[in-house]
Amino acid sequence: SAVVYPAAGLVHAAKRAGSFIVEVNVVETEISSICDESFFGEAGKILPEIVKEIKKIRKKTQKPDDKTVKRSVFLRTVNPVYL
Repeated sequence: SAVVYPAAGLVHAAKRAGSFIVEVNVVETEISSICDESFFGEAGKILPEIVKEIKKIRKKTQKPDDKTVKRSVFLRTVNPVYL
C-alpha cells in the first residue's frame, strides 16, 4: 500500500537502497512520482500482461542452461500503460 504505514515506508526505503520501483494501481498515488514505472488500471488485467512480456523476454534472452530471469530488463524498457 502506498498510503498505509508502516508498509508505505517500504517503498521509500527500497528506493533509497537503489531498487527499481514499479507501481500497479488504478490511479496515481503518493508514490507515483518516485516510481520508475507506473501501470494504471486493474491489477487483474495488468499483471497477466506483465507476466506475458517477461516470458517473451525470457525466451529471447535466456540461454538454454540458464534458469534465472532478470525481470528488471523488462521493467526498464516499458512505458506506463493505461488499460
